[in-house]
Amino acid sequence: MNQWHEAKHFIRHLFLARNRHGVHSPLVYKLNTQVLTRTIHFTEFEQIESVRKDLLTGKGSIEVEDF
Repeated sequence: MNQWHEAKHFIRHLFLARNRHGVHSPLVYKLNTQVLTRTIHFTEFEQIESVRKDLLTGKGSIEVEDF
């Protein structure tokens, strides 16, 4: 019965915690602020996306050797 009570409160917390300050766990807070909500723009991502788009539109094939 205790597990159901904890699960109910956890789900309720997920719906009510609307911002990063509603997260109580230091690990989850750090993950949220340093990884998930990071807004740094990397120019390398644009280059990778350009190569990806070229590969998607191309008719060629990529050879893969599975060891």
